[in-house]
Amino acid sequence: RRTLVTGFSLGGFGAWFFAQTHPELFRAAIPMAAAPRGEGEDPEAPPRPLKMPAYAIHSRADGTVPLARVERGVAALRAQGGDVTLRILD
Repeated sequence: RRTLVTGFSLGGFGAWFFAQTHPELFRAAIPMAAAPRGEGEDPEAPPRPLKMPAYAIHSRADGTVPLARVERGVAALRAQGGDVTLRILD
């Protein structure tokens, strides 16, 4: 009952994916250095709904996944009613 999904970088994208597509398996998610994804391959597509709390961690200095992309995804999830906390590291 207390299983969470977490991952860093590519694993963070996996954490978002499993949190968004298999809410029956996890109680919460901690994705790091990754942005939530929408349907298909378009990284700018609106994210899939999130049915569990998420605590996302991202660095301002991330050269691979821009912080702005993560902030847009988190804002979209919140607009859908998602319980998402974004911790930004310097």
